[in-house]
Amino acid sequence: MKQQPPATLDRRSLLKSAGILAAAGAVLPAHASAPTPQRGSETAPKADRLIRVAHLTDTHVQPERKAAEGLEATLAHVLAQADRPDVIITGGDLIMDSFGATRARTREQWDLFNRVFASCRVPVRHTIGNHDIWGWDKKKAGCRGDEAEWGKRWAVDELGLQRAHYTFAERGVVFIVLDSVQPHGDDGYRGGLDDAQFEWLAGELARARGPVVVVSHIPILHASLILSDSDARPDGKHVAPGELFMDCRRVTNLLARHPHVKAALSGHIHVVERLDYRGVAYINSGAVCGNWWKSQDPHKARLTDPANTGNDIAPPRCEPGYGLIDVFTDGRIGFEYVETGWALASS
Repeated sequence: MKQQPPATLDRRSLLKSAGILAAAGAVLPAHASAPTPQRGSETAPKADRLIRVAHLTDTHVQPERKAAEGLEATLAHVLAQADRPDVIITGGDLIMDSFGATRARTREQWDLFNRVFASCRVPVRHTIGNHDIWGWDKKKAGCRGDEAEWGKRWAVDELGLQRAHYTFAERGVVFIVLDSVQPHGDDGYRGGLDDAQFEWLAGELARARGPVVVVSHIPILHASLILSDSDARPDGKHVAPGELFMDCRRVTNLLARHPHVKAALSGHIHVVERLDYRGVAYINSGAVCGNWWKSQDPHKARLTDPANTGNDIAPPRCEPGYGLIDVFTDGRIGFEYVETGWALASS
């Protein structure tokens, strides 16, 4: 079953199809229609707003850990907002993993993802992440590399896209969706753009009229990963190739040369962050799955244990949630991270 964007879903049909209508009170916490802004959010009269975006990144759908139910509950949460978003943008890593998964396992995950989004009546646009790429780890996936669906093709077809990077406009705002995952070695990946896509991005920015929001799975620029995923090493390299754009200098310089670029949305790290740099709000919208649908209570206990200095413990990942991004007529960007209250599995 292939999904053709934009897909749509009303709340009643979602709740019926998901079988969670009776449990809606437990799924939707009290703040569902009145989210609490986090630090860095901007507010302004609704009349001054061009668009509101729900940014749902790192859904990691899988048969285990009630992941599909968690995504269903997240969509219900979004649609319960009193100030409903105009568009949903997914941020990549839509399924748990196909990078090193068999064909059967990959098929099962995409079927679950498509079932959840099957009847969405809010426009949906998709971004591809590293876990959505099939078989780049050929040994684990049992691939040869010449299969018709190999690599990004499977995800592109499932999502009804022509290719992994594209541009669309909504309510006077131009969105440029990037393909931020590039091959690295025989079975790995790195973050960034190849030269051809970089030139394409430069052309799209030159043609764009009105505010621009750039979307990628891997962050173009992100600070929290230094605590979450990277350590200083003797060779002086502080960031792993897959955690950030390796060409972040040329990309941030390019974006800064275009004052109409207002924001760059990303995921991948499962940490909430807003970093304003040279006129662009670099926003990481946490993760719908939080800590990959697992509780991080044991991890938090280690961090708060007086007997443990905590020097070797990375900070916890975000709680399950999604970003609400507002683009205002004067170019300001509002950002809130909304926690869904979804209960994570204990292990």
